[in-house]
Amino acid sequence: MKYTIGTLAAATVATFAYAAYDRDFRRWMGDNVPYTEEFLKVVLQEQTTYLEQLQAMYESLKSV
Repeated sequence: MKYTIGTLAAATVATFAYAAYDRDFRRWMGDNVPYTEEFLKVVLQEQTTYLEQLQAMYESLKSV
């Protein structure tokens, strides 16, 4: 069981790493896998840094 989870995790990481490298594959994933583009933008810090995202989340929770 632990090998199955490890294999799935490695395959997922490899898939997203390749999507960061190959624009055509990334476009295909964005068209066929929901929320892929948003996930990659967060992981690769293309729009904001992790710190900026945490600050924005904190501000939104603080205003509630």
